[in-house]
This record gives sequence, structure tokens and C-alpha cells, in this order.
Amino acid sequence: MIQKPNKEENKVWKLLAPIVVLTCIGLVITAALAVTNQLTAPVIAAQEAAAAQAALQVVLPEGSDFQVMSDVELPEGVTEIQVAGNGAGYVVTATGRGYGGDMSVMVGLDSSGAITGTKVLSHGESQGIGTVVTDDGSAFQQQLIGMTDASGIQATSGATMSSNGMKTAIQAAFDAYTLATGGTVEATVYEAPANLTDDVLAQYYPGASFTDVAGGKVSDAGTVVYASETGMMGPVNVAVFFDADGKIIGAIADTSSETPGYGQPLGEGEFMDSFIGVSSGSEVDSVSGATITSDAIKGAVDIAIANLETVKAADAVTGGSTGGSDADKGGETAGAAEAPANLTDDVLAQYYPGASFTDVAGGKVSDAGTVVYGAAQGMMSEIKVAVLFDADDTILGVVADCSQETPGLGTLAGEEDFTSQFAGVTSADEVDSISGSTISSSAVKDAVNLAIANLQTVKEAG
Repeated sequence: MIQKPNKEENKVWKLLAPIVVLTCIGLVITAALAVTNQLTAPVIAAQEAAAAQAALQVVLPEGSDFQVMSDVELPEGVTEIQVAGNGAGYVVTATGRGYGGDMSVMVGLDSSGAITGTKVLSHGESQGIGTVVTDDGSAFQQQLIGMTDASGIQATSGATMSSNGMKTAIQAAFDAYTLATGGTVEATVYEAPANLTDDVLAQYYPGASFTDVAGGKVSDAGTVVYASETGMMGPVNVAVFFDADGKIIGAIADTSSETPGYGQPLGEGEFMDSFIGVSSGSEVDSVSGATITSDAIKGAVDIAIANLETVKAADAVTGGSTGGSDADKGGETAGAAEAPANLTDDVLAQYYPGASFTDVAGGKVSDAGTVVYGAAQGMMSEIKVAVLFDADDTILGVVADCSQETPGLGTLAGEEDFTSQFAGVTSADEVDSISGSTISSSAVKDAVNLAIANLQTVKEAG
């Protein structure tokens, strides 16, 4: 007698059958992928190795027998240093942050440290905008050939962030060359954000007395560490507040130059509070609509965390105070300021006909008036300024060297249409920044304010 299948068993099988079938299909596909990967992985690896070898020959054509240097401590931003066995030079692979994220750049340097070629290995820059910088043979990359330092690099108009990312990678490559050839590279010393005031310090460290050191401030109550990363419109300076146990109790960022309504509001408040207690900036989510600025702040926080012990062990800065930013300290920096390159005898004669000047620390003095120097960081360079005062301490004019700023944008801050607006003012804040050249024109304003603060110091030096 034939036994009929149990109805309950049929129901169970109907439920299990699709699962069993799908599982079998998954196993077959997984096995197929594993076999495919085993077959293709060596081919892909060989192709990548061939591409890397070809890139070596592009950036250092005279080089051969390349070997990775494993006995050199890599500077920040550098992933690899290779030396040519035939003595032709070095090839450095470094990274810089552009508009679309990190870009990996291979840089060839001959035995004297001059750039022989560059190639962008990977990037996320916008097609037709950032790619005018990253494309092989671009005008930006052509200007680099023969350079031995990054100070003269000119940004490409309309692709400033991509240009800055490349400049960062190139500077890292120069640092790597210095280390590879037995030299030393000074660690970057970051500056305080402009919105770090005594009131802010008192909020986080009530009653504490601070000593200024290179890269921050130290006290028994904790440590303040400065850092900076490139945001949407330029450098974003950050101060991270650590307690005595090395835990983050707060942070602020100077986002005044970032995009209004997007990156600009992030420097204080809810976003900065989200770093309290974290051990890495990556633990904080980026802000939608202000990704570049928020990522810059996160990166700067990571730098500050990495530099905490260095700042704690740093020597005190001569003439340091218990609180406030460098911008609050007036005459302390007067002696360090230098004249802008475009301050000539003809310019002086234009404002002070027949006057004879005596050079003093931070400027020039005469019976006709006083010239005071100031400086501030622009988009691409330190901008040096000379403020020309008459005998009654009224500003007659301003000379600013913006020759290293972005052509057609930052360079506008050094032209007379802008600098002539400072005549007669008592504060540079009375002059509006230039739209499209905010960072450079703001730097000129900061330098003018510094000169105003240092006027009496320079006069006394005379």
C-alpha cells in the first residue's frame, strides 16, 4: 500500500524549498566569485604594478631601479618615498585634500630637490573644474617643473580648493625629500583661531592661568591645542580644549571666511560641542550642505589630538600671556613684521615728499610721519603690508604685497582700488572685504589692524 505524503510535511517543504534553493544559488555564486577572484586578482595586481611603474617613469624619467625607502620617517601626508638606484632622485607619493576629498599625487624630484614631474593617481574633483588642475599636462602641473619649494605655486582660477590640495601634497613631497636626504623638517606650528578669547577660555577653564607655547596654551587645568585644515574658502583654524586628563571638553573654529549660512555657523555651538569626549574627529558626523567645512574641522581636531603631547611638552613663547589670541597682543609682534616688497622709495616720496626716514624694528620713522609694517596669512601666502601714517597718526595710505595670491582674485587686495579705502580710517573693519577675494582682502585688513595696534611701539623704537 502506497503511503500518501503528509499534508503538514508538504506545507513545511513549501516553506523551506525557496530558502534551500536560494541558499544553493548563493553558494554557487559565492564559489564562482571566489574562483573568479583567484583568477583575476593576480592580473589586477600586475596591472596596478605596471601602472605604478609607468607613473614612476613619467615623474622621474631619468630614474631606474626604484626602491622603497623604509628607514625614513614619513612626514604628514606622505604615503611612500622611493629612491632611484641610479642616483637620479626620488619619487614621493603624497596626499592633499581637494574639493572632492583626498587626492593622491606622485611627485618626482631630482637629486637637487627640483620637481621633474607630477601625476595625480586618484582624486574626486569635479569634471571640468578641479580636473583642470589634476589632469596630466595641465597648466597647473606644468608650472611645478623645476620648483624647489612650494611658495611660488599659483592657484588655478575657479579651482582654488583643488589647487590648494595639490600644493599641500607638493609641500609634503618637499618635506619628504628633506628627510630622505638627511635633513630635518620642523613640525607645523598652528595658530589660534581669531575667535579664541579670554572669555572663551574662562568658560571652559574658570580661574585658570595659561602659558602660551608653540601650538597652543598650557595650564594646570588643561591644554589648548591649535590646528588647521583647508575648508571651502581657505584655512579653518581650530582650538581644541583638553582637560587635565587629556579628554576633550570643547572646541571652537574660526569659520568666518566660510560660506554664510552653511559652513560659517559651524565654528561655535552644537556642531563644535559634538566633539566633547571623542577620541577621534571621525566619531562626529559631517554636516549635510557643509560637508567640506565640517570635514575640515574634523580633520583639524584629529591633528590637535595627535599634537596634544607635543604641545604639553613645548617651550613657553617669549612674551606670552595668560589668555587671548595673538591678534589681541598688539605690540608683541611688531619687531617681527617686514616691509612688503612693493614698498619703494618712489612710493614713500609720493606720500611723504622730501621726507627722510630712519629704519626701525617694524617700520620707518620720520618727522613727516610713521610707516608701520604688518602681516597676515592670505589664501596662498603671507601678505605683508605697510601702513603710512602722517605726523598726527592718521592713515594716509596702505601698500600690500599680494603678488603670490590667486591672479585676478586675491591679487585685487593689493591694488589701489582696495588699499586706498583705508585712508583716514581708525580701524580696518571700516573697509568691506572684496567679494570673491574674501580671504586675501581680510588678511590685508588684519595686517592693517595689527599695524594700527603697533603704531606707538614703532614710534618709540625710533
